[in-house]
Amino acid sequence: MTRIAVDLTPMLPAGANGGVKPAILEFIKALHRLPDSEFDFCFFLNTLAHSEIEAIITERDEVICLDSPEKQGTLRPAFFGEKSFDLLYAPFGMIRFPDCNVPIISMVVDLLHRDYPHSLPAAERQWRESYFAKMVHSADRFQVISNYTGERLAFHYRVPAEKIFRTYLPIQDRFPPAVVPVRTSKPFFLYPANFWPHKNHEILLIAYQIYRNHGGSSAWDLVLTGSDNSRRVALQDLAARLGIERSVIFKGHLPENELAALFSGASALVFPSLYEGFGIPLLEAMRLGVPVLTSDAGSLPEVIGQAGLLVDPRKPLELAAMMLKVASSLDLQADLRSRGFVRARLFSFQTEVTRLADSFVEVASITKRRTWDSRLRGRFALLRGDCMSWSRATTGRVSRFLRDRV
Repeated sequence: MTRIAVDLTPMLPAGANGGVKPAILEFIKALHRLPDSEFDFCFFLNTLAHSEIEAIITERDEVICLDSPEKQGTLRPAFFGEKSFDLLYAPFGMIRFPDCNVPIISMVVDLLHRDYPHSLPAAERQWRESYFAKMVHSADRFQVISNYTGERLAFHYRVPAEKIFRTYLPIQDRFPPAVVPVRTSKPFFLYPANFWPHKNHEILLIAYQIYRNHGGSSAWDLVLTGSDNSRRVALQDLAARLGIERSVIFKGHLPENELAALFSGASALVFPSLYEGFGIPLLEAMRLGVPVLTSDAGSLPEVIGQAGLLVDPRKPLELAAMMLKVASSLDLQADLRSRGFVRARLFSFQTEVTRLADSFVEVASITKRRTWDSRLRGRFALLRGDCMSWSRATTGRVSRFLRDRV
């Protein structure tokens, strides 16, 4: 039996975590269903998210609520030994317990703070740099969600290839196959994305105005979903200033059954994101027979292959032309729908779950005994990551000085 501590403390209610949260929950459910599963899980949670995991925990699982950094600090290295954990799994990336003395797997979904830094506030960039420094030093293996993400992790942080393994997030089958589509008076483009800067809503709205000017009375509507934040208000104001507010529908965050119905009723998916670590909505659309128009950036070409139309997301004229092309051609819609069905079948959720389970077993077998000296050196490494200047010689001298006086 493999005892795994799963750190879900970063999990937030509703859609604030984006697409990674439903993916993590689907993987946990699938790991429970594996034949002859030999995993025992202990979930670290905050109480805000407790209700969202209640439905998937089993009687074998343990749940520990940690609502504050103070409570998280009570989980000292001895705690992990007392609980006989074999592995710490950090699916949200950040490692809150680097000195747990058990092997660690951390999931990396993107390198947005390095590849698109201007899309994040300065405080957010600094926070991400800090937790990546800790993660890169502390994790024994890195789970990435696309080949693209693995390449960016290796490029920015010099992580060796042998420490990286990939699991796609093909959770498109969580939508019920017999879902009743949303019925609308007009066809519509669907863009399901939180209102974060790199999701590129401003360019989409400008492109949509251009498209409507060319499409006239037959132009499709545009439906947007995503958790509410301050940017939604700004985007609604932009739609009004562009004169398209009556045709742009803001749906907010939707539960899965409503989102599935909306997907099934969509005439096409438009997904002009500037940066993605994977691209779950593309698979959801292809699986339901919805034509896809998407960005040529990040991991999205890796997901869509030849089954959709690619566009430069920075060019509203190009995006508008592609929207008009899709909306005005039934033959193109049928072709994209057919290619999408084939492409979606290439992404097997069970294959990815098995790969993750195998990695759990492999990494849990690593013997990890960190001495006081090595932990101290690790702390110096983290300080260097926080922009403090320490030479290797200085680190060694200070480490020996402190060690000899303990």
